[in-house]
Amino acid sequence: MASIPLMEPRRSWSKEALRRPSAWGLKGRFLRSQLEDFDNLLKQAHRRGVRVILDIPLNHTSIKHQWSRNESGNQRPPSNWASVFEGCMWEWMPEIAKYYLHVFGKAQPDLNWGSPDVRKELWKVLRFWLDKGINDFPQDAINCTSKVCNGDLCPDKRLGQPTASGWSDAPISWPSWLEQKANEMFANVPHVHEYLAEMHQQVLPPTLKAAVSKWQTSMADAGGWDTIWMENHYQTRGASRFCKQAEKSRLDVAKLLAMWFCTLRGTVILFQGQELGMKNPEEFSEDMIKDSETRLFWNATHDRLKRGGGSAQKLESAKNAIISKGRDTSRIPIPWNINRETSGGFTTSKAEPWLPTHPRFASLCARTQRKDPKPV
Repeated sequence: MASIPLMEPRRSWSKEALRRPSAWGLKGRFLRSQLEDFDNLLKQAHRRGVRVILDIPLNHTSIKHQWSRNESGNQRPPSNWASVFEGCMWEWMPEIAKYYLHVFGKAQPDLNWGSPDVRKELWKVLRFWLDKGINDFPQDAINCTSKVCNGDLCPDKRLGQPTASGWSDAPISWPSWLEQKANEMFANVPHVHEYLAEMHQQVLPPTLKAAVSKWQTSMADAGGWDTIWMENHYQTRGASRFCKQAEKSRLDVAKLLAMWFCTLRGTVILFQGQELGMKNPEEFSEDMIKDSETRLFWNATHDRLKRGGGSAQKLESAKNAIISKGRDTSRIPIPWNINRETSGGFTTSKAEPWLPTHPRFASLCARTQRKDPKPV
């Protein structure tokens, strides 16, 4: 495997940089010349069956890059974190009278992944290279993109001391030193999973086709026979997983999934309501929390909030997680008709089902779809 240097520290390759190179401190002619060289390298490599991988460390940038001059700070280091390499993790920049954070070297300022605007710019960079045809990019230090602030502290699991800056001090492990080992304050912090999920959704190409094709061909080559299923009582609804848009889009996606599902090689197993294109309720309700795992998760979030280790924002995040991933979403009553007193014909008017019916059950029920000339 060969390693080829591709860019100077101050460069951040994206379509905006190509359109307005001077605004990014770049020389347009030189920039395009380098990209022409890369395009030729990529073309020749692919022609010979060689895959091209770019090393893009998105956790940090260069001290020479314009982004490194936008961090906030004051005259005292915001926290007592020790750099992985040496000294304090915070570096003072007298020309702008602000601190910047560097988990690694002083010449590698960390990017503020907590800013949605920063993440949007990073997604543009990744899409730029993917559109060019690169095959992959290792994510060096990607587990360091989230940092612990006061609101992330939890006495039971994440130790530390809140500070006036909002950046929590690390626990004292070296009493004679000002800077303290801070791995637990920047490595594998909870928000990193949110960032990776967003990157996957915003940048990475779909891989469902490749995964299913591999199973289908491998099973056929081995003389086997697949069991084809998409939904069950442990999984959220397929129409919700693959469609985040309006109701009309849901119907189109449900029909597309049904066509794809039923044309695969194997024995097809339908889960109740799948034939109706059922979606998750997509509304939070305490009555919707019957699953033991979901209940433990919800109670733990409440307990942390009561002990001062959580925040209202974390409570909202927990609600959103339950709405999108809770196992009860696929266990609600199947709506047969539009009768609200019988939970859509699921039970009698005198009985109360284990879970409430879908808030929009009338449009999803079997009777409504029988009258629709183009039902799921």
